[in-house]
Amino acid sequence: MSWKDKIENGIFKITTGDGKTFRPLWKPGESSIEFNTSAYSFINLEGTLVDRKKPQSSKYPLVFWFQGEDHLDEVKTFLNASKDSRAWEIEHPIYGIINGQPISIKRNDVNYNITEISVEFWESISVDYPDDDISVSDRIQAKSVLVRSEAVKTYLGFQPATSDIATTKRTTVQIAADLIKLAGDKKVDYENTANTAVKSVDKLISSQEATIREQQGIFTSFVGFDASVKRKVNFIKNSIQTLFENTEKRSDKFLYESQAATAISCLCEAAVNPVALDYISRADIDEVVNAIIEVHGNYLQTLDAAQVSRYDIENTWNPDVNLQLSLNDLVVDTIGSLQTLAFEAKQERIVYTEKATNLIILTHRYLGLDINDENLERFRKINNIKNEELFSVKKGRQIKYFA
Repeated sequence: MSWKDKIENGIFKITTGDGKTFRPLWKPGESSIEFNTSAYSFINLEGTLVDRKKPQSSKYPLVFWFQGEDHLDEVKTFLNASKDSRAWEIEHPIYGIINGQPISIKRNDVNYNITEISVEFWESISVDYPDDDISVSDRIQAKSVLVRSEAVKTYLGFQPATSDIATTKRTTVQIAADLIKLAGDKKVDYENTANTAVKSVDKLISSQEATIREQQGIFTSFVGFDASVKRKVNFIKNSIQTLFENTEKRSDKFLYESQAATAISCLCEAAVNPVALDYISRADIDEVVNAIIEVHGNYLQTLDAAQVSRYDIENTWNPDVNLQLSLNDLVVDTIGSLQTLAFEAKQERIVYTEKATNLIILTHRYLGLDINDENLERFRKINNIKNEELFSVKKGRQIKYFA
């Protein structure tokens, strides 16, 4: 069948988790796919081995319409069916049969007799991985500890000089000064941790292992901060950038590889230990997954670019294989665990107001009012309602809620 026949005569069918089937009108879109990759370097061998593993889940933005005299009833039935947490099966003219979960659902009734639905669809495998009896939090923590242990060994791969003390101390001070902004009521404890880490640098030459473990403390302490995962992601990005800016010498590269790996391991721990309201919807989890992929990918690219020819004996440097293997395992496991969690989370729903209304009515309709007005404030923040809109929300205004 030609591409034209597939588009014109192909079937577009959605079967929701409860078994209901829908055949709306559709239009072509685009899909994206990520691959699990690892980069390994070996002593006395130039270049990097890039090991591409199985691809991650694909994402499909789907746009379709319900129309006709009874289309509103059909839309209502579809939205109610989509609340079932079990996976969907989609038969698509271009993509074939795909199974997965909707991350977000957007509804638009701007045109009479037609309702447009936009779905961010995330393909998923049918069996959760890894399949064991250990909690996600405990498993990720154990793998993070292993990464940090390998990171210490990596840092011990060179003999520091007196000149390395100043660079290491400067980097530690900069990172600690940034991360302390997240500490909240743990600020005093974190200041003590940071001061201990800074002072330990003076013993870099005589107690190299003890020094690097104290440096790791500025990252491991931040895991328990009562701050959102998204804020932690941004601060980790900044911290790794600080490490990158201080990679002038061969010895700096050892510090970068070790400490950036430690930072990523702590980010993975934080991601599977969210605070309240971190993961309201599947879209929130998807954002964190993409951030972890981005941080790890940039880290690997930096390591690859930092390598020096083995013929340059004084400056030669290559990433540590054991550290990179353990870090890759941690990142892949974290992403897989978050994707599983995403499918159990709520879907993001987007609608447009049919007429002029107000914050109280909207909160009552989509979230429900409570005694302490917590839902009112939560709904206001989610939709960025402020100033004049606190009293009057115009017709056609986009509204976000979760179901």
